[in-house]
Amino acid sequence: MVTLNPQALYPHDPRFVLRTTSYGGRGLFTNENVSQNTLILRCDSPYASAIFLDFRKEVCTQCFAYTFEFNRNSWSIKHKSAGVFRFCSETCKNSWVKCHDLDLMDRVHSAIARALKQTTKSSKSVQHWPSLPALVTRESIDAAWDMAASKISVDQAPVDMEMEIVYYVLSALIRHHAESVCSSVPLPADRAIPSLTGTCHETWESMLQLQDNELSHLRVRPDIFAVHTHVFVFLRSALQDIPELNVYFRTPNLVRVLLARDHGNSFGLFDTATQGYNEMFGWAMYPMGSYFNHDCNPNVRKARNGRAMEFYTTRDVPAGSELCISYIDTTEKVHERREQLALYWDFVCNCKRCVKDISSP
Repeated sequence: MVTLNPQALYPHDPRFVLRTTSYGGRGLFTNENVSQNTLILRCDSPYASAIFLDFRKEVCTQCFAYTFEFNRNSWSIKHKSAGVFRFCSETCKNSWVKCHDLDLMDRVHSAIARALKQTTKSSKSVQHWPSLPALVTRESIDAAWDMAASKISVDQAPVDMEMEIVYYVLSALIRHHAESVCSSVPLPADRAIPSLTGTCHETWESMLQLQDNELSHLRVRPDIFAVHTHVFVFLRSALQDIPELNVYFRTPNLVRVLLARDHGNSFGLFDTATQGYNEMFGWAMYPMGSYFNHDCNPNVRKARNGRAMEFYTTRDVPAGSELCISYIDTTEKVHERREQLALYWDFVCNCKRCVKDISSP
């Protein structure tokens, strides 16, 4: 793992700095007064993402445009070598083509299709799979991963949720491979990878800098362990003839560290047009954006702008303040807010608003 200076993660703007918070972990702070509606950070592209299977025909792979917002039922444009992906326009398709190795994408998705045909479909998660003991520790997780990794292949096909994680893992590892190619062999200008340049400079190393939530998550959701290990063994078997990627499956380490940072760090992808209730159609990891901690009275709001995620101040923020977003619907009562945060983010919120609400009669 490459060790990064947290302050160097935001070299583009010296107004902001990452440092340890008073309650533990890291947060983003401002060094000077910041006015309302200031753009603090723009993440041009997620490091990894996945669209829920039910929405794959309705969400543009490149810009995440959702057909509902355009009074459409589905997007019809797709690339011949990547039929699982849909696009809202030729422009988006061409942008996607420029930043992907189409030969690799074709071989990968053909391999996935073949692997699915060789397995048995089931509506239930994999049965008779290594599980965790009642007392979940780092040592017991290591041992269970070793046992799961000893399996050569899987007989049961991944269920829908597992396939969504399959595509999420693939998006990250394909990008990781592209990084290694770019660092060793410069690509022609028309084959440059736009998502690797821009405001954030997201990299595999910046993803690794995120908090590892594996232990805390598995203590709350031990059932997800079978899902993660099933995904790993399925992908290892499916991609054994893809040399660019099969090197990542010699051990579970890369898949494991990626999934350990997914929970608590990824962002839901929602439609941007609906007032009130917004439909979530996938999720994505924007590593730089993950340093915003939660507050039930946030001073920063997030806004998806196509493929990018942007963060703006909601009010004037004085120097020295931590910059926080909200992870949940803050119109809920304090008990509902705390329940959601404990269930999905594994912490009890003690922000000023929650403390005040709890103490109020």
